[in-house]
Amino acid sequence: MKRAIIIGCGYTGSALATQLSAASIDVIGVRRHAQEGDDKLPYTTKLLDISSDFDDQLPEAEDAIVYYM
Repeated sequence: MKRAIIIGCGYTGSALATQLSAASIDVIGVRRHAQEGDDKLPYTTKLLDISSDFDDQLPEAEDAIVYYM
């Protein structure tokens, strides 16, 4: 299965994550703050501690990394 990581999974990133998930792509959405309903999303969310270097906090992606600000 293909995997994509979306960093900055707010309004736009969440819409993309939902579309990719519907296309059978394993999606991990990374954001700074938890949002209500995260546990009901069709993809995995990961909270990021932006007060430190977060490169070592990211899971590996074999296929794509998308970054939104």
